[in-house]
Amino acid sequence: KTLIDLVGEVPKSTALQADLCRESIEWCRREKRSFLRQRIEARLCGLLLVLRDYKEAIKVITALVRDVKKIDDKLLLLEIHLIESRVHHALQNLPKAKGALTAARSNANAIYCPPNLQVQIDMQAGVLCAEEKDYKTAFSYFYEAFEGNNTADRPDEAVKCLKYMLLSKIMTNSTSDVYSIVNSKSGVKYAGIEVRAMKAVADALKQRSIHAYQRVAKQYAEQLEGDDIVHSHLNQLYENLLEHPDPHHRAVLARRDRARRQAHSVARGTGRGQAVGHDPRQEARRHPRPGRRQPDRVRQGGGGRDVRRRPADDQGARQRHRQARQEGQLARHHVEFQDKSHRVGRQGHRRGRQVKQVTFTVMTPIVASYRTTT
Repeated sequence: KTLIDLVGEVPKSTALQADLCRESIEWCRREKRSFLRQRIEARLCGLLLVLRDYKEAIKVITALVRDVKKIDDKLLLLEIHLIESRVHHALQNLPKAKGALTAARSNANAIYCPPNLQVQIDMQAGVLCAEEKDYKTAFSYFYEAFEGNNTADRPDEAVKCLKYMLLSKIMTNSTSDVYSIVNSKSGVKYAGIEVRAMKAVADALKQRSIHAYQRVAKQYAEQLEGDDIVHSHLNQLYENLLEHPDPHHRAVLARRDRARRQAHSVARGTGRGQAVGHDPRQEARRHPRPGRRQPDRVRQGGGGRDVRRRPADDQGARQRHRQARQEGQLARHHVEFQDKSHRVGRQGHRRGRQVKQVTFTVMTPIVASYRTTT
C-alpha cells in the first residue's frame, strides 16, 4: 500500500497505479490478507473512475460492498459508497447515485466522520443538486466543502469548490454575486486562471452575447472543458443563449436567415434577385399576388389555346401579332350585354327566358365565338 502511495505521487501514472493495484490484490488473495485486499480494491475503484472504466468499477464495487458489510467496517463502506455515487453520476444514473450518497451519509452518521470525507460528501451532494437544477442548494453544499478545504489548507480542492460555487451563481443568472465572490477575501486568496475563466463566462452571460461566450470558451478551453461537470452545465447555458440571445445578435441572425432565403429564391428563380433568363411577367401570371383577380382564360373555337398569353421571350411571335393587327385580321371587341336571368330570378318568375351569352376577348379574331343557351 505504501508503494502504491509513492507511485501515486508521479504525475500521469494512473494506469500504472491500476496495474500495480491488480497485482497487489492477487498477492493478497494468495497470502489471505483480506483487510489489505479490501483497502487496495477500494483504491482500485477510485483509479478506475479516473480512467473511465465504469463497467469494471461497478463490478469491483458490488463484490467489495458485499465483503465489507460482513465485517461491518463503516468507514470503508463510506469511502466505497462515495466512489459508487460518482461512478453512477458519470453514467448519468442519478437515482442510483443519490441512493449511494444516502448510504454514505447513513454510515457517516453512525461513526465519527473525518473532515476530508465530510467535504467529499458535501461536494457530491452539491453536484447531484446541480444536476437536478437546484442550484441554490448546490451552492450551499459547495460553500460547506470550500470552507472545509480552506480550513484543512487544501488549495487545489478549495479552488475546485470555488469554481463550482461560481458555476451555481452563473446558472441562476446572478452575475452580481459572481463579482462579489471573486472580489471577496477568499476569492482573492485563490485567484487564478480557473477563477478568471468563470468570471469571463459571467461577463458573457451579462452581455447576453453568443460571440463573447464563444471567445471565452476558446480562450479557456482547458479550464472549462477539462471538468466534466462544468462542461455539461455550460453546454446548457450556451443552449439558453441560443434560444434567448441579445437583441443585436437576434438582428444578425434575422439578416442571415433573410439572405439565405433570398439566395434560395435566386436558385429557384422566384425571389427578388432574379435568375438569368427570368421573365417577371410570366412569374406574376404563374404566382399571382393574394387577392388579385385572375382574368378568365378565353379560348378560340375548339382549339383550347389561350389567346391572351403571348410568349414574352419569342420576338417572332410579337412581330407576327403586330403585323396581323395592322392588316386587320385581329380587332378589339367590346361586347356589352345584360343578363336578365338574374333579375327574373329575383322577381320570382318561374318561366324561362332565352338569354344570349357572348364570350369576348381583348384581342380576338374578327369572328367572335358565341353560343346560345336556354
